[in-house]
Amino acid sequence: MFCEKDSRKDGYLKVKERTGVSPDECWELGYSLACFMVPRLEMFIMDAVGFPCDMGSEENWKKALRKMLYAFRRIRDEKCLDDDPKFDEGIGLFKEYMLSLWY
Repeated sequence: MFCEKDSRKDGYLKVKERTGVSPDECWELGYSLACFMVPRLEMFIMDAVGFPCDMGSEENWKKALRKMLYAFRRIRDEKCLDDDPKFDEGIGLFKEYMLSLWY
């Protein structure tokens, strides 16, 4: 978010009124998405109500969700993502199972 003294503030607010999104939320969209995803993935892990058929069990699904959560926490916490196989695996699982994230 912009600071109070930012001369662009009024313009951003006008854009947000018109579009529902402030331009500063798009500067690092990955960060904004990670902030959105972390609590939702935590909820799915706590209260899974099913799992994709190819996962075989709820426990396997929760393991995959934890790997996705790891990746999004890394983005949110602005940790270095270079050469992190766990991050790559978590993002890959999110890509593969994004449409399976529903209640």
